[in-house]
Amino acid sequence: MNQTKAKIIAATITAIDNQGYQDISLRQLAQKLGLTTGAVYKHFANKDDLFFTVAQQLSNDLYQTIAPQVQADMKAPKQALVTLGVALIQAFETAGNKMDFLFFNPSITAVYQPGASPKDFPLLALTKDVIAKIAQAYPTVDPETLFIKVWAFLQGYAMLVRHNVVAIDENLMIQTINDMIGVN
Repeated sequence: MNQTKAKIIAATITAIDNQGYQDISLRQLAQKLGLTTGAVYKHFANKDDLFFTVAQQLSNDLYQTIAPQVQADMKAPKQALVTLGVALIQAFETAGNKMDFLFFNPSITAVYQPGASPKDFPLLALTKDVIAKIAQAYPTVDPETLFIKVWAFLQGYAMLVRHNVVAIDENLMIQTINDMIGVN
């Protein structure tokens, strides 16, 4: 990756962290970097292309932080899912705008569709791997259905934690995962 492209990505991440992603303008990003808008378009086809690339970077960064903890728990896949869930919710608590972007920005919604390959999004791939391990341990569990349940729960719970409505409760996470799987 060339230096200008890396600077554009870094500036976008900073802007997302500071103000959220909804009002980001390529013109303003270019201006902050001392570039022309054309220079931005030299590296990214459009704003969606930039956002997709930034989401990949954020997924990779978060994966690097979370993966060692989750992979250490993979012999007990339910615990690995609890570890992953707690880590994601903590990330929402400390870096809410970046997490909102990673979970909700429209440029990557196709990545979350059933059957989509998460190969460019290591955090999503890790989540699907954990869910696949649970489905192996509990054959009545459909991995796609469990993914949707887990993803929806984590997003909702994370928003409640982020907005100080509730605190992170690992026991609630464990009970909810057991309920989703159908075990006690």
